[in-house]
Amino acid sequence: MTRPKDRQRFIILAEQRTGSCHLEYLLDSHERAKVAGELFNPSYDHSAREVMVQGFSHLRREDPIGYLEAFFSQPLAEPTSHIGFRLFYSHAQAEEQRDIWAHLQDMTGLKVIHLQRKNLLKNLLSLRLAESSSIWMTEKGAPTPTYEPVSLGFDECLLHFQTREAEIKRVTDFFRSSPTVDVFYEDLVTEERAQRDRILGFLGLEPQSLSSKIVKQNRRGLSESIANYLEIKTSFADTTWARFFEE
Repeated sequence: MTRPKDRQRFIILAEQRTGSCHLEYLLDSHERAKVAGELFNPSYDHSAREVMVQGFSHLRREDPIGYLEAFFSQPLAEPTSHIGFRLFYSHAQAEEQRDIWAHLQDMTGLKVIHLQRKNLLKNLLSLRLAESSSIWMTEKGAPTPTYEPVSLGFDECLLHFQTREAEIKRVTDFFRSSPTVDVFYEDLVTEERAQRDRILGFLGLEPQSLSSKIVKQNRRGLSESIANYLEIKTSFADTTWARFFEE
C-alpha cells in the first residue's frame, strides 16, 4: 500500500475537446499512475471511475475540500505512486466549490499538465459536431461517426476565440507558481511518443508503453466540416485568428 504523503499529485488542466480524455487514458495505463475523470463536472456521476471515489463520493457536495483530499489520500495498491484527475476551466465555479481552485493552487508539490489546442476553430468545430450528434467519445472498434457539416457564425467564432484565449491566460497565471508543463493536442496527435515521454518525465515516471481506447472522431478537413467555410474564412482574413482557417 502506497502512503499518501509519498504520492505525486497532479491534474490535467484543460477544456472541452482538447483530447483530455485520451490523455487521461494514456496516463492511467501506466503501471504507477491512477487517473480519474472530471471530478468536478456538475453532471459527472462517477460511473467511469467509480473505484476512484468509492466510499466518499457524497462529499463532493457536502465538503468539496474534504472530497478532494479523500481522493488524493485514498488507499492505493503498489506500485501506484501518482494520482490525478481532469479539471476543466469551467469546473468548480459554483460558490460552494470555488475554494477548490485556491486549495489546488496552495497544494505543495501539485503538478499541472496544461493541455491546450492550438487551433481554436477546430476546437469550436469539434464542440459543435459533438453537440449536434451527441457523440462525445469514440472507442477503438466502434463505428466511425458520420457528421453533417455545421454552419458557424462570425460572432460565435469571435466569442469562442476571445473567451478561450482569456481562459488560457487566466489559468496559466493562476497556476504560475505550480510546476507546469504545457501540452498541445496537435503535438500529442503527431508526436505522441515524444509528447507522452515528455509528460512522463515531467511527472517523474519512467518511460513505458501507454495505451488509450479513444480514437479521433472527425477526420475531415475544415472545408468539408463547416458548411459556410469560405464565408467565415473571408470574414477573419485580416485578423489575428486567420491562421486557424489554414487546412
